[in-house]
Amino acid sequence: MNNVDILEQQVFAARKKLSTQEQLMVNDYVENNAVSPVAAWLLWVFLGIFGAHRFLFKKPYAALMLTLEIVGWVTIVLIIGLGFLGAVWIWWIVDAFSIQSWLKESRLQAAYRGINQSLVNQSKN
Repeated sequence: MNNVDILEQQVFAARKKLSTQEQLMVNDYVENNAVSPVAAWLLWVFLGIFGAHRFLFKKPYAALMLTLEIVGWVTIVLIIGLGFLGAVWIWWIVDAFSIQSWLKESRLQAAYRGINQSLVNQSKN
C-alpha cells in the first residue's frame, strides 16, 4: 500500500465525520487549492521537456530534467547530447503516465488540508 492509498483512506474516514455543509466547504477548498488538470497537461505538452509540469507538482528531480535537457542541447554537436536528449524524452513520456496519479494525490492532499481546517473551525465553535 503506497502513501496515496493511505491518504485516500484517511480522507475518506475523516469526511464521514463532517456535516454536509462542511463537506461542501471541503469540496470548495479542494477545487481552489488542488492542481488544475488543464494546467498540468498544458505544461506537460508545451514545456514538459524542460520539466515544468514537475515544478507544478513539486516533484523532485525537476531541476535534473531541466539540466539534462540543457546539457543535451549544448553537447548535441558532439553527438553525446543525443543520449541526454533521448533520456529526457523518455522521461517526458513516462511522466505522461504519472500525471493522473499526481493529480489524484494533489486533490487528496488538498482535501486533507481542507478537512483539517474544517475540524479546527469546528473545535473553535
